[in-house]
Amino acid sequence: MAAPVVPAELSLTSADGLRLVGSAWAPAVEPRGVVVVVHGLKDHAQRYHGLAAALTQDGWAVEGFDLRGHARSEGPRAWVRRFDDLLGDLDRVFALVRERHPGLPIVLFGHSMGGALATRYVETRAPSLRGLVLSGAALRPPPTVSRATIAVTKLIGALAPHAAVFASPNPDFSRDPAVVADMDRDPLIYQRPAAARTAVELLRTMDRIHADAGRLSVPLLALHGTADRLTNPTGSEALVETAGSSDKTYRPFPGLYHDLLHEPERDDVLRVIRPWVAGHLRA
Repeated sequence: MAAPVVPAELSLTSADGLRLVGSAWAPAVEPRGVVVVVHGLKDHAQRYHGLAAALTQDGWAVEGFDLRGHARSEGPRAWVRRFDDLLGDLDRVFALVRERHPGLPIVLFGHSMGGALATRYVETRAPSLRGLVLSGAALRPPPTVSRATIAVTKLIGALAPHAAVFASPNPDFSRDPAVVADMDRDPLIYQRPAAARTAVELLRTMDRIHADAGRLSVPLLALHGTADRLTNPTGSEALVETAGSSDKTYRPFPGLYHDLLHEPERDDVLRVIRPWVAGHLRA
């Protein structure tokens, strides 16, 4: 696969004054549509160069921003005071994307916590989209996290919201040792556990997403590794079952871990994503 052009740097200012930094990959031809990428925890926009390489080859522009508190964007590290802050940031991302690409169709892609954010954004904002693609979306806690653990996390979130308790070990992201090594030394990845408040806000958002799944009427493709130890595949499966859309697909990948685009079988994952995106952006 040929590498995409070096991404251009984008920036915008959040409603509360934070500078958010993004990346934009342009195809060699005039773009026919745009894929907006929303990353997860221990992640950033530049890690989607592989996805961008594939999609720009197909003629699509790809744009994504580092979430507040991540990588090049400002804000306390891995801290989510309110999930609504992230939704407000995504409002501004979409405004910029539409300013840069007036009239072009858009597909939204979200991974992990970014999958929860993308889903909740569609439920609450009802943006004009051709589709929503989710990868390892954080829609339910992993099976290893007990109800007691969730209760304790919520208590810590109330009493000590900045306590670093939300751990996501790098080896749980991918079975590819090179990917894990890259994560270990990536200066843009915050390696400490995220704050308890971040975990609590994500848990609350998971509940709200499933309660409002009927509002989700855009075409939906949800991908999940069945061996994911960070998010629960049943969350993606349940969302597809209850979403209001008539065009919806759940695609499990047996034995794969959390970060599908950085697994050894990443090309198999792209072979699912690329035609789905092409079919919906051309629709």
